[in-house]
Formats: sequence, C-alpha cells, structure tokens
Amino acid sequence: MKRHMINMLGVPIDNLTMPETIDRIFEMIGAFNRDGRPRRVATVNVDFLVNTLSWRANRIRHPELLNILRHT
Repeated sequence: MKRHMINMLGVPIDNLTMPETIDRIFEMIGAFNRDGRPRRVATVNVDFLVNTLSWRANRIRHPELLNILRHT
C-alpha cells in the first residue's frame, strides 16, 4: 500500500480511512510474524501534538515522544 502522508506541526501522519488503517495494522502484524521487529501505532490529535511540542517555540516539551512520532 502506498503511503499518503500529511505533515502536522512537523510530525508525519498517515492520511488513512478506517478500512485502510485496519489493513495497515494487519500488514504490520504480518511483517512482525516474518521478521520479529515490533511496529508502533500512534493515534494523535491536536491536543496530543501541542502538548508534545510545548507552548514555547524554543523548547520541546517531550523530545523522546516527538522522536518516536517522527520516526514511526
């Protein structure tokens, strides 16, 4: 499946319908069964992103979480 991504506040987000999301999760399960490498699914909303980034532009509030979101 080709990935259609949008960028929200510097975080890449898959733009999926619910059926596409379910298909993607089953693909991830199949991939895990083949290679044993875990995958992540993160559901985000604006509040989640803003709280991760912080209200101050010069400081990231949760850099570990931001790194996970940007590289999932």
